[in-house]
Amino acid sequence: MTTELDDTLITDAMRLRILLARELRGSDRVHVGANQGIVLDAIVLAQEVYGTHIRMNAVGGLWLDRPGRAFGLKTYNRDAVERFDFPSDQERAFDNASKPLIVFCGGLQIDQIGNVNLIGVGREGLSWKVRGPGSAGLPSLTGLSSTFYAYAQRHDSQSLVERVEFISAVGSPEMRNLYGLPAITRGAIFTPLGRFSWYGKNLRLTDTAPGVSVEEVLDRSPFWKDLNIDSLVGSPISIAEKNWLKAHVDSSNTEKRKEE
Repeated sequence: MTTELDDTLITDAMRLRILLARELRGSDRVHVGANQGIVLDAIVLAQEVYGTHIRMNAVGGLWLDRPGRAFGLKTYNRDAVERFDFPSDQERAFDNASKPLIVFCGGLQIDQIGNVNLIGVGREGLSWKVRGPGSAGLPSLTGLSSTFYAYAQRHDSQSLVERVEFISAVGSPEMRNLYGLPAITRGAIFTPLGRFSWYGKNLRLTDTAPGVSVEEVLDRSPFWKDLNIDSLVGSPISIAEKNWLKAHVDSSNTEKRKEE
């Protein structure tokens, strides 16, 4: 007999996947970038647990159905490419990106107006103390779309800052207007503690993660000085969600990957 995941074993990694999965809607087309296993997990969770049909766009092609077939595969991987339902040419990448597309961008830093930094932390002249993966296609992907989602895998003063040191993706509504980028009609910032959207210039807390109180979010967010509160307490993790997490996400915050 299978026992469900104990609440004491629910980790930040698990809560973040639940928040991302619950945000997805039927018939969404979601772009999964390199090393975005957490987004792929959320897509598979949404389809397998909630029955949410997702079309998944990745580097090199598109999964029209059963994205779970890609579970455990990196996007830059021949095995993954061979499993695409519809391969696409790199030369058409920006044409494809101009169509409605859900993009999740992870960040080294996210600030309280919603901008994301993927370049580095601790700039010293032309160098960085910590060098990130680089902005890659995110400036274009997030700049072409009216949908903007970003996530931080940790809720701490290193990942969440008052102002980012470099802007890889513009989330600030004021700055998007200034630069002529599409206004955000659907979007949010996610951390393991909750969901945040825009209220005026700054972010506001709209939902806490399952098992997390508003007070805990405030206590752990001194780096966001002007955080607004308009929050609902996140609904508890269901038995079905717990069973999926137990099968696919390790309690040590490491994904359990299938070998196929």
